[in-house]
Amino acid sequence: TILPSGLRVLFIVAVLFFPLPGMRRAALSTLRGRAAPLRRIACVHAMQPSISSTLPAFQEHWPEAELVHLMDDSLSKDVRPNTSMDDRFVSLARYARDGIGCDGVLFTCSAFGAAIEAAKRDVVEIPVLKPNEAMMEEAVQLSSGQSPIAVLSMFQPTLPSIVCEMEALAGHPLNLKTLFVEDAMAALDAGREGECVDIIARAAEAAVSEAREQGEELACVVFAMFSMARAKEATEMLLRQLPGETPTVLTSPDTAVLRMKSLLRQ
Repeated sequence: TILPSGLRVLFIVAVLFFPLPGMRRAALSTLRGRAAPLRRIACVHAMQPSISSTLPAFQEHWPEAELVHLMDDSLSKDVRPNTSMDDRFVSLARYARDGIGCDGVLFTCSAFGAAIEAAKRDVVEIPVLKPNEAMMEEAVQLSSGQSPIAVLSMFQPTLPSIVCEMEALAGHPLNLKTLFVEDAMAALDAGREGECVDIIARAAEAAVSEAREQGEELACVVFAMFSMARAKEATEMLLRQLPGETPTVLTSPDTAVLRMKSLLRQ
């Protein structure tokens, strides 16, 4: 319904100060001159550092998105082999959809692929994304199913999950060289971000060098965690100093944000 300009202003002011569910975003969109409403995206985190890796990706690729950050750091503490986390992830996705009216859910925690799949099956009305799915697709394409891929993580439980997901995506076993980057998370949690970045970059350099000693060239280097994206630039600089072709360094925040944006604009 098109309101006269005077009534439209009164409507916007009323909604902003006395909002009904879903109406505040529409009012803000009108004030900003957008025909379409803002998209509210829930970013669900299991670790605090994931937030600071998520924000730059949205700022670069989708600054108009409205972000809601949900933090449950007990998830990373409670993860155990052969223990289902499905119910907890389904509850988080339902809350994002029903409790705060989100248009999409982006999980940034990489160790819970099966649980996020359960949430995707349950919450079908809106996009629910795993943090690495777009990045994993790109990695599989770069490898052509044959070239080795280095997969680095600073949280051990992430590695078995991402290996299973990448091989399921490819449809066959892959040559994956997994590496747990010890001490990087401890440095980040202690506020020593520069040290964390250096540890990750050095680990990637070692992975490339080790592959070459075995006569192999990596198709790419994959950072399995959102919070590792902070080390991409330093890693690329270090790898360019090595002889030979520099492998691509893949991180998940950029690809995940672009995937969510494309799904909600279809």
